[in-house]
Formats: sequence, structure tokens, C-alpha cells
Amino acid sequence: MPISKRNRRGLLLLLCIAALISYTPRIIAAYSGQDKIQISFEELERIEEEIDEKREHKKFSKKKVWTSKFKVPPEAFDPNEYLAKDWLKLGLSKKQVDVVLNFSKRGLRSNEDLKKIFVISSELFSLIKDSTFYPEFNVKKEVVVFVEKEFIKVDINSADMDKLKSIPGIGDFYAKKIVEYRNELGGYIEKVQLLEIWKFDDEKYNQVIDKIVLSANEIQLININTCSIDDLKKHPYIDYKVANSIVKMRMANGDYSHIEDILESKLINRELFLKIRNYLKI
Repeated sequence: MPISKRNRRGLLLLLCIAALISYTPRIIAAYSGQDKIQISFEELERIEEEIDEKREHKKFSKKKVWTSKFKVPPEAFDPNEYLAKDWLKLGLSKKQVDVVLNFSKRGLRSNEDLKKIFVISSELFSLIKDSTFYPEFNVKKEVVVFVEKEFIKVDINSADMDKLKSIPGIGDFYAKKIVEYRNELGGYIEKVQLLEIWKFDDEKYNQVIDKIVLSANEIQLININTCSIDDLKKHPYIDYKVANSIVKMRMANGDYSHIEDILESKLINRELFLKIRNYLKI
């Protein structure tokens, strides 16, 4: 069907409007005078430095949050005397506290020993290291001056706590432990038995060895022909099974004629016999 002159004019007008709409944004952009964005090399370096600083700040913030669970001790303290509740307040977990207490039972001498406990992180150690002190292991430095003076040796089988504390290096703690273990044993047979006391180590032993003596007449002996199982098992070297064996053999065979007769028990070897024979009598 042929297009009329009127329709051709309308179509032409429509095409002109479409072209105008299409090219208008380009014309506006060409005459708008917008400046091109230019960034210099120096400006680019400054932007990179700012980005690096923000990253470092972010890392520091994360680290700060992670260590915030640890607390500074409210006052100076001896790690050997710190209780579970005290360690918990510093930020350790219950399992970590159990580990620390096991180490402190053996005796912590300095911050070097404390630092070796694997559950104490470097962050916590840095918070508490300036608040610790170790009185039991520092006292020896104060008494070295008196070594040259004439000293009357102390009988550790008869001395009371005050007399024991006159020995350089022996304070309230060790004096009490020496008396308690002496009562459990029935008296000391050899000086080396002091090393069986909790926290009494070689260093402490060498410090006092030349200042003590032993009186054999102070030893409390157990009569194996009249004692009960309870009497025997109170001794640190004799457990219930050994005590029961000694009493049962006496009940079965009659009184012992010689202390060596207890070697008939399968529970008593030569080593144990040598340890307990000086505490027995018939």
C-alpha cells in the first residue's frame, strides 16, 4: 500500500526526534567542560601508605581484643602461694590453673621457672612478671654474711621450730616441714632424708648439711611383736599391704625372733627392708 505524503512527513519527523534524543547526551558532554581525573605518582603512593596504615591498625586492634581477657594482678604475689581462684581472676581457664598449680607444688624459684609453664602465654607473663616475688628462695642471699661466724650445730631430731629457724636458710616454712616429717618418721636416721621433704631440694640440703647433727637416741621404734596394722601404716615407708603382711605373719607364726624375719614376706624386698629396719624393734 503506498504511503501518503502526510504519513511520510510524520515518519520523517519521528526519525529526527529519535536522532536528536540519541545524540543529545554526547553533545552535552562535549560542551560541559568536565575535567579529566588525573592522579600523580606521589598521590598514588600516599593512598597506598594510608591503606597499609589501616591494615596495621586493624591487626593491632584484633590482637588487643584477644589479650583483653588477661588481668593485671591487684597486688604483688608469690606464685607458690597463689590459689586456684587467684589464677582464675587473672584470666586462665580451670584446666590451665590445674597445670600451674601442679608446677607450683614442685616449687617455683623465679620468673624463669614461671615462664616455662606452657599454659602461661607471653601476653599474661608480661602482665604479671613485675608483680611476682619468691621469698623462700631469696632469703639465702641475706644470710651468707653469717657463715663465717661460729655456729653450734642443731640436732634436727630434738630441736623445736625456733631452734631450727636459727639455721641459715631455714625459715618458718621449712622448720615446720622438718618437724612434721620427723614426727611421721619417728626421727631422722640420715641427714639425706631431708630431701624427702616437699620442696627441700639439693641446693637447700647443701646449705644446711654442715650445720645439723642427728641423735640416734631420739628415734621412735615400732615393736613388730606388739604393733597393730594402723601403727605400722602410719610410717611414711610402710603402706597398708606391707603392714598387713607383717602383722598377719606374726599372727600365723608367732612372735618374731629377729627383725630380718619380715623378709619372708613377698611384699618386702631388700631395698625396702634396709629403709625400715632402723625404725623397727622386737
